[in-house]
Amino acid sequence: MAKDTTDLRKLNINQVAQRTIMTNYRNGVLRPNADIAINRSIQRFGSKRKATGLRGSSNTSQFENRYMNSGGVSDTFFGKRGGVTINFITKEAQDVFDKMTGLTNREMFAIQVFVISQVRAGNWGTKSANYADSKMDYFTHFAMQEKSNSVISWRNDFIATPTADHIPGQGYDIPFTTRLINTGYNPFTSGIQYGVNDALSGVFIRKANDPASSTRVVIDQTGALTYIESQSNPQVRFRINEGIIETNVGDAIGDNELRVITRTATDRADMYLNGVSISNNISLSTNSIPNGNYSIGRISASDTFLALYSSFVAGTAIGFDHASYYNNLLILNAALDF
Repeated sequence: MAKDTTDLRKLNINQVAQRTIMTNYRNGVLRPNADIAINRSIQRFGSKRKATGLRGSSNTSQFENRYMNSGGVSDTFFGKRGGVTINFITKEAQDVFDKMTGLTNREMFAIQVFVISQVRAGNWGTKSANYADSKMDYFTHFAMQEKSNSVISWRNDFIATPTADHIPGQGYDIPFTTRLINTGYNPFTSGIQYGVNDALSGVFIRKANDPASSTRVVIDQTGALTYIESQSNPQVRFRINEGIIETNVGDAIGDNELRVITRTATDRADMYLNGVSISNNISLSTNSIPNGNYSIGRISASDTFLALYSSFVAGTAIGFDHASYYNNLLILNAALDF
């Protein structure tokens, strides 16, 4: 394990716990003895700052017993100078927990890790700012164990209505072109951060099942005014807020792909594949947010791209950390696939 060179005297006790959680969580699994490493960091913190009362503490299994097995709680560590309470759940993660029922411990831990990563990246926003600093209006992870939890937006209060098949731990599978996922999010009427020239939307495709023999819709808003389409050539084209169509963007859509489209100016729209821009500056013909719900598949037609979808995001594009979102979404996918 790489040495943590952080000066613990500059951190508070909660930052120590959260930093060590992230250090020991990679590729969807905890590193061996992660609970011991986390407790040692807490104890090192206590030895450098006597006021915490943690010096000499020997609770090396307490974190495992109270956090790993309970999904995250507040706990008190005792030392020579009394006790200190550590809030292992961030307020931002707690807001997500409060929306759902029947979460497993593993789901709670995975949510906590993902939310912490996106708060740090500047994508999620903070509870202390009432999320006014968020770049996400909408984020739903379709791969929750309970179907009822898989339609809930973690950001804001939107509910999806799928006609697809839910697969716990993986997402919604669309086997027929007549099926779709209506996200319930309309940026024209309910967009919080989403703007005409500061807009983002994207979907993670866990498994692409379509032979792409004809045009198929991946995501859509109001009948081809904002969309991602798979072409038969193969090509991928997109449009956002009524901007002109761009063709020949990357290769055909495949498995485990994050496709995100953005608009950041009157003359700038891009497509991102797995966190990296794969398109060029283009000239946009029109500027307006269409009035209608985002959907995976087109509501007004029967030409949905056949695939297994695990998440959808929408919000603002300027300053959005695409690499962090993609990398931590992979971790979230792996952690919840059980």
